[in-house]
Amino acid sequence: GVIMDIWSQVSKTLGLAFDATAKEAEKLSDLAKAKYRMVAAQSKRDNAFNAIGKLTYDQYKNGADNKEALEKLFEQVDLLNQLIHSLKEEIIVLRNKKVCASCGKTIPKEDEFCPKCGAMQPIIEADPVKDEAEDEDISDEEFFEDEAGDDASDAE
Repeated sequence: GVIMDIWSQVSKTLGLAFDATAKEAEKLSDLAKAKYRMVAAQSKRDNAFNAIGKLTYDQYKNGADNKEALEKLFEQVDLLNQLIHSLKEEIIVLRNKKVCASCGKTIPKEDEFCPKCGAMQPIIEADPVKDEAEDEDISDEEFFEDEAGDDASDAE
């Protein structure tokens, strides 16, 4: 009777809470993975830039013909920049954010106007489960060290 109805309601409520918690944990895991992949790509890009510098110096100092090696490194940097850009976009979505089309600031998905430039924003339906990491800001190079950065736009 009444006890079974109450128990049924409690079980249903606990099930919904568990589902929301599981969804949130999966989302945080996806966010952590995307951040890790972005940091790894940035590290590879930094290594490519270092190699470009060494080859360019060798070319300048010793007259070495490093054109082919440099071209391969330039292509690698371009591919890594594309990957980093796409990972930043993925992270923004996972954080329930969007980027202002007018100024490039990362803002909450549900904002109707950009708090930085005032531009009207298209409305995007927000997830009912909020991301705990949503107050972080993505900076370009110092992803974990400079959390004060506002822009998620690529400066590369």
